[in-house]
Amino acid sequence: MEKKPFKKVYVLGLVGAILWSMTVLLRDTSIVNNSIIKQILFVTPNIGASLVVFYLIDKYYSVITKKDYTLKMSLITLGMILFLAIGSEIYHDLFLNAPYDIADILATVITVVILGLIVVKDSKKAIDDK
Repeated sequence: MEKKPFKKVYVLGLVGAILWSMTVLLRDTSIVNNSIIKQILFVTPNIGASLVVFYLIDKYYSVITKKDYTLKMSLITLGMILFLAIGSEIYHDLFLNAPYDIADILATVITVVILGLIVVKDSKKAIDDK
């Protein structure tokens, strides 16, 4: 039985789930009184969701499609996460009367860029190890 290599994406997926959960628990409590921490809690779901969605697609793409999850598919996934985040902000602005929040988009962009750098670095390392 071949041992699968450890992926940083799995740890980041767990971190994303923890961030998302903690935000749900802390956002509307009186525990957090600092305005900077409150602002961080408002963008944290975007960071957590990006990490969790990328992890889930990375983990289950091959199982569902019976194809390898390549670097190209990773980058397409990151692009779709960004596209859906922008679409979500537009939807909330147009139909739910919630203001368009550039901080949410910025948090998602930063998360996607960091994930992209990790994926590219790991794929180059995997190629070099062969």
